[in-house]
Amino acid sequence: MIGVRDIEVPSTDPVARAATPLFGGPLGRYARVGAALPWQPAAAALTFVASVMVALGVLQKGHCTANGWSVPDVFWRACYSDLPYLQTSSPLATGDYPYPNSGAGLAQPPLTGALLWLLAAIVPDGTPADQQRFFVLAWAVALVGVLAVLVTVTARSARRDPWRAAHIAASPLLITTALVSPDLFGVMLASYGLFLWSRHRPEWAGVLFGLAIAARTYPILLVLVIGLLAVRAGRLAAWAAMAGTAMLSFVGSLVVIFGMGLLTGGARGLGDLAGLATPYRQWASAGPDYGSLWYLLRAADRTLSPTVAVSLAVAGWVLALALGAALALSVPRRPTIAEVSLVVVGVVLMTGRSLPVQAALWLLPLVALAGLRWRDHLVWVTGEVLYFVAIWLYLGGQSDPNRGLPLPWLMVFSVLRLAGIAWLVVAAWRQAVRRVPVPEDYLAAPDADPQLDASVEPDELAGPLAARPDAMTIALR
Repeated sequence: MIGVRDIEVPSTDPVARAATPLFGGPLGRYARVGAALPWQPAAAALTFVASVMVALGVLQKGHCTANGWSVPDVFWRACYSDLPYLQTSSPLATGDYPYPNSGAGLAQPPLTGALLWLLAAIVPDGTPADQQRFFVLAWAVALVGVLAVLVTVTARSARRDPWRAAHIAASPLLITTALVSPDLFGVMLASYGLFLWSRHRPEWAGVLFGLAIAARTYPILLVLVIGLLAVRAGRLAAWAAMAGTAMLSFVGSLVVIFGMGLLTGGARGLGDLAGLATPYRQWASAGPDYGSLWYLLRAADRTLSPTVAVSLAVAGWVLALALGAALALSVPRRPTIAEVSLVVVGVVLMTGRSLPVQAALWLLPLVALAGLRWRDHLVWVTGEVLYFVAIWLYLGGQSDPNRGLPLPWLMVFSVLRLAGIAWLVVAAWRQAVRRVPVPEDYLAAPDADPQLDASVEPDELAGPLAARPDAMTIALR
């Protein structure tokens, strides 16, 4: 007979511990606590929490779900979503191949477009409003599965405290932005790649990273961050195997998607391959957009050209990687992959050509894996939620200025949002800098698991880099 009658939440996370009565409680008659691995209770409970948050997100979008996504009502009710417009203004409306070489392709990366194509294929006949409603709700159902995988791989990656995945499952961002776009699909693939890397499977990690890059571009940064830390640890061979596999996986996914286009008649020959580049061409030909640091110039009646905006965004990538390299190679103790990734991705977001509300979802797993405090999470997410409300009030004001938010106030909330992202970047940087150096006898216990011993290897995602002595560092003066 099991003597323990309550399931505890063995976490340093104050939010998880405070929610112990909800997650735990009396054991059932057939419960087998002893058979559960440490991450399993966390993954099960937090997947349920994430599902509840998605349900609340559906309720938050309830007006549009019931009445349609008409402008400007969609802004006044804060229930805007890209999904219904993607469904009606692209080949998805007729279930066709989403990347024809006509320039009217889907404005989403190829693998995400393939997922939406699959969802569009099950949309029944009916009025456009009914089809939009079905399409959005189909993504909501798929989102529950995506979040279940995301929460599980995050809990398994955070081996010392799997309850840190609550940063994903309990974040208010799931209510406000998870249904705005399909970004979480790429976030899930990227997080799975990090998990496989942490399990010393660089080739399989490369497969997932390649798919993630085909679904969302930012995982390229995660691959490069691992490369920076591999330089310090002297494990470039393992990283090269992962990066090479990622490249092959990315190309392979494009070939498969194009092959599906050929089979369905949407693509008629090799000349239509260029259709897969539609979302990247659209990004490169647009000027500064809402949320961007460069969009703030609108307050001074100045607008940057698309060429200048894209150049500044590329410069932001270079700056982000330079800061990542400085952090990865200069601090006394090798920082964690999540800490450096949070710095790099955060800087890229702050300097990007646009910063849509859903881009905040990219940071959620990194906040959890870096082990930041909930105070940091809430400071950041407060700026995100305030901007979420402000941007819809501003856009609604384009049709009724007397009810809308003036441009100067939108800029105030944009600055607050950028400051929230900067807060996360600084928090991750300070955490890495303050870590104590490696003990001189760090290899004294070769039979110990370095992934579970923070005195030997603080990075749960280290994988092939775990407990490796520094092969290269730089001194910043």
